[in-house]
Amino acid sequence: MSYPLLFNQQANEEYAEAYLWYELKQKGLGERFMQCAEKRLNQISETPERYSKKYNLRFREVKVEDFPYMIVHEFSSKKTDSYCRHHTRK
Repeated sequence: MSYPLLFNQQANEEYAEAYLWYELKQKGLGERFMQCAEKRLNQISETPERYSKKYNLRFREVKVEDFPYMIVHEFSSKKTDSYCRHHTRK
């Protein structure tokens, strides 16, 4: 069973910023980032409880493969909310 992923405005803005940042660094790198992030988001949707809890045991975080970028999410029995995604080296 997969759970719907919900994104707040900040998460969407950070995702777009990261895409542009990587694309400006190297053509095609932004697209590669998006593919890796989408792969990780699909994994979160399928098994949201798989990832370790952080921040007062309320949130979970997972690293985007091949990029210094974390996705922070909160899981409830019906949905998964992604509150922020952040670049760990900026």
